This record gives sequence, C-alpha cells and structure tokens, in this order.
Amino acid sequence: MEHIDLIKFDKSFHGSGWYDPEHYSSENGDVFYRWMASGEDCSVSLLSNNESCCIVYCDVMSMVSSEVLEYLEIHVDGQAVIWSANGQDGNGVRLQFLLPVKTDLQACEVTFRVTKSFKAGGQDLRHLSFAFREISVTRVRFEALMELLEVGC
Repeated sequence: MEHIDLIKFDKSFHGSGWYDPEHYSSENGDVFYRWMASGEDCSVSLLSNNESCCIVYCDVMSMVSSEVLEYLEIHVDGQAVIWSANGQDGNGVRLQFLLPVKTDLQACEVTFRVTKSFKAGGQDLRHLSFAFREISVTRVRFEALMELLEVGC
C-alpha cells in the first residue's frame, strides 16, 4: 500500500502534546509508540494530496480504558470529522477518518482530544488515553470509503 504520509513514533514528527516515545522489544525488533494525553489536545501535521481524498489509519496498540473511545474527538484543520474504530489484537484499535483534498498542498493539522481525563493507574501518574504506534495516510480506495460511510451514517 502506497503511503502519502507515514508517521512512526521512533522519529520526530510535526506535532505537539504527545508524551515522549516508549518502546518494547518483540521478535520483529523494537516497537515504538507514544501515549496521547487525556484532557488535552494532541496534534500532528499530515500530508494529503491534491487529486483525491485520503484516508488516515491510526494504529493504536493500547487504550487506558475502552471508555476513552466515547470521549474521543478528531478535528482536521479545525473541523470535526467522522471517524470509526475497528478492534485489533489485544487492547488495540484502528482509528480511521478522511482527509480532504488540499489544493494548496499544505499539510493538514489533525487534532485528537479525549475530553475526559483518565489516569494511567499504579505508579504512573500521567493522564493517558491512547498509545499510538503508527499513523498512515493513503489514497482512498472505493471499498474503504464505503466502509467508512456506513460506519459514520
């Protein structure tokens, strides 16, 4: 699958509000991720294209609680977007939403916000919501668009 933009959290990226990268070792090498705070904005700049809509896939490897999905808001360039979530292995989900066509070739500013505060628990005093592993942007395939529209309607 050809990515227009791909953010892996082992490298720096254009955005703000994220906790420092963390990682764990797997049989396929180190897996990096970043926690998103709850109760605060976390943003990332994503490239779109000027020919067609794009779809954003956010691979979330863990959530502090399944309840955080109820409080998630996603905005693109200040406008609320319809998003959907599909369960993945363990405590993960894949979030998906559309990016608009950008005729000016400027990056889209995507803001994630969980409006309720959740504490990590135990000795970890941070206010957490989602642990993002990867964010990718691809051109919309017709099947993916129909799936997203069915979930959003």
